[in-house]
Amino acid sequence: MNDPYDPEATEARRGSQYVTKKDFRIAGAVIVILAVAGWPIYIYLLGQVDSSLCNKNMGKIGEALLTYVRDNDDHLPYVYEREGYGSDEIALHDGYAYTWQWAVEPYTTGGWAPFRCPAAEPAEHTKMADPMSGVVEISDYGMPDAYSGRDLSTISNPDQKVIVGDTSNRGALGTYDPLPLTSGGTPLAYDGFEIGFNDSQVYPRLDVVSPSGSIIPGTRSATRLAFPHSADGKFDHESDSRHPGGIHFLTVGGGLLTGDGAAANVIQLTGGFGGLWDVPRPTP
Repeated sequence: MNDPYDPEATEARRGSQYVTKKDFRIAGAVIVILAVAGWPIYIYLLGQVDSSLCNKNMGKIGEALLTYVRDNDDHLPYVYEREGYGSDEIALHDGYAYTWQWAVEPYTTGGWAPFRCPAAEPAEHTKMADPMSGVVEISDYGMPDAYSGRDLSTISNPDQKVIVGDTSNRGALGTYDPLPLTSGGTPLAYDGFEIGFNDSQVYPRLDVVSPSGSIIPGTRSATRLAFPHSADGKFDHESDSRHPGGIHFLTVGGGLLTGDGAAANVIQLTGGFGGLWDVPRPTP
């Protein structure tokens, strides 16, 4: 047994307390390896959190929409303000449209927060203005124009049709926006407040047979949805999306859905449309 005051024993114990440069290098290498290995997990978990928050946003918007409808004789808000009665021209206020979000926001829990997707990048934000106050706000969600001012009770199968979805502005991140919204013939700087179609802003069209017998293609997909790198208009289950596994939708009936890229495709049936984009038509 060593004497507690043995000089050699004391030096041995003292020397064990020092960390060498080699130890630092080893520790640093371990930290780097752990960081590299853990980064994909961190990104995945962050994506899941953002997706959950976005889904909650949709729920709050759905509740606010239903309250708005009850206060407005069962009618949905208009997607944007027109220049005048009977006009489809978008009224602008210092370059910004006055949109459906402004009508719904007074009914939301959390003010404007529910209209902002935590996973959206700045380039995807749409801006809109209140002409009364001059305030400009941002949103990352859009609504099909076919629902503008509609009587909710006249919409069939409300739980099977999209009324709000994750959108991107003006083709940001390579999203699909082949037919930008315009005012006075000039494309708007911010058009992500509306979900449109590849060949129409309001209603999809069926394939038709020309006099020569060839097929004139109708509508193929919805536009401005938050599916990055989809500028070619081709959507399938493997398409990139804002959230892991797809983007979020709110149905007319207030339900919540998540759809991958295939959800952007318009389903053509004999004499009509089916699925998410079977939007209401004008009464003949």
